[in-house]
Amino acid sequence: MGHAKKHPIYMKQIVLIAIILISGLTNVFACRCSYQNLKNEIDSADLIFQGISVDKKQIDSIMIYQFSVDKIWKGDKLDTIEIKTGLGGQDCGMIFEIGKSYVVFAKNGETT
Repeated sequence: MGHAKKHPIYMKQIVLIAIILISGLTNVFACRCSYQNLKNEIDSADLIFQGISVDKKQIDSIMIYQFSVDKIWKGDKLDTIEIKTGLGGQDCGMIFEIGKSYVVFAKNGETT
């Protein structure tokens, strides 16, 4: 007697289960940000400004960016502003490139 052949249907089931498990794990690690429409973003932010990211420092799992402010639409009129955010990825933090200009919506000194 020869070796028993594996049925192709069993292999298909194993591959299907593996795909389901892998896709389930990627959802666990995915960012779960809730995006609102522009009016809601404006209403919920206590600070809206345009500025250039000039410096950054990391403290634990928080990144703090310093901005040189060009224009403020909402909030206190300041020349420089520090904004806290996550590191990116699953915590939905923003990654600001040093030297680039951004329009930032923040609440309590953090990106929303």
